Amino acid sequence: MPKFYDTKDTFTDSAAEYALLSAVRADPELLFRLKDSLPSDAFPTYGGTWHELSAAIEGKNPLPALPESPAMGFTAPPSDPVGLADHLATLTRSRRLTALYDRLGAALHGGTLTDPTALATELAEGFGAVASGFRESDMERLQWASGLLPKVLADAAARRESGRAVQGLQTGLAGLDTQLNGLTVGITLLGGGPGMGKTAAAFQWAEHVARVEGVPTVYVTFENSPQNLVERLLASKAGGSLESIARGTIGEANLKQAANDLTQTLHRVAIIEGTSRLTVAGLKGKVRQAMNTCATTRALVVVDYLQLWAKASKELAGRRDVRERVEVLGAELREMATALGVPVLALSSLNRDAGGYGKGNSKATLDALKESGDLEYMADVVLLLNQGEAMVTTPDKSVELTIAKNRNGATGTVSLIFHPNKMTFTEGKKVTEW
Repeated sequence: MPKFYDTKDTFTDSAAEYALLSAVRADPELLFRLKDSLPSDAFPTYGGTWHELSAAIEGKNPLPALPESPAMGFTAPPSDPVGLADHLATLTRSRRLTALYDRLGAALHGGTLTDPTALATELAEGFGAVASGFRESDMERLQWASGLLPKVLADAAARRESGRAVQGLQTGLAGLDTQLNGLTVGITLLGGGPGMGKTAAAFQWAEHVARVEGVPTVYVTFENSPQNLVERLLASKAGGSLESIARGTIGEANLKQAANDLTQTLHRVAIIEGTSRLTVAGLKGKVRQAMNTCATTRALVVVDYLQLWAKASKELAGRRDVRERVEVLGAELREMATALGVPVLALSSLNRDAGGYGKGNSKATLDALKESGDLEYMADVVLLLNQGEAMVTTPDKSVELTIAKNRNGATGTVSLIFHPNKMTFTEGKKVTEW
């Protein structure tokens, strides 16, 4: 099957490659300034020379001679090596785009399209990577604290000028947001027993982030259908219960008003119905897609919930121990959160008889996270839903949201009231720090 584009000829600048090689050879310190902004495939013509030169500089070995110059005027080091590096990075993105186009064309016209879902996931990941540049390089590159200080100061000034009380994404529960400084980049675990409202809390926070913060939310569900989640939200906004939606007993006017109120919000809420084929790499591509669609560098990711994904995953099928699966999944999600610069809210079940209504009266603690292994150590924040000390008006329930771990702040408890008919939480009266 012929390629639609000859990417090497169309998006290759051999002279620019050679010019940058010349500059780095003349000033080896340039390597450490430029290497992190250049992908590994930025030198299609002189890739071997680039890697040889890089290895020699990093190993403090004699520098190799460069091959003969391909064009006049590029034998001397250029005056703008940073501009050349940006130019080569742009060409690399273009080559990757055309390669993805060829991949799609070959599948559609070459008779190899056997799994459209897998191909779509592959392409979404690829297009997302191109859209976000080469951000992953920040995770492993050497970053001097002196270079980060201006950004920290700029962020602080922006928050001061905007009047934002918290740094991260707000859940809408003021006491919790103050304690946590919002949902920040990394992993936040939300644990609770059956009937404690984990999904209700997570979806309520996701909707708040989309509505108030204007930030896209990608919600991965392994327990409820996407339609069911939207029905829950619609019922809560309409002042009814999920049952009233199911039975058709809620007023039409209330439904229409609720639907109208949600119109401006739900286009920023994307729901993925989890299957055994879903991988963290695939999820990363979908999150990038959502960020690109909404023209933002921020997002919230919700996983509902960890243990179900770990048990269902075909990718982790070789690991028989569920505890190990959960650990691997948690590690991959944390890497994704750091790479994309987004908070991940991951729901977790608890061991039996810990903190749940009708399932025992003991308060849930960190060791109650079911099949968690080292997950609690990996998480930046751990929140646990526990039965409150006193019941309020039936069927509402008093809930204590325990902040069992907070890497960057205080632990404590936040008093909440769970309204199971409306599947929503409201704040109680007290916030206690430990």
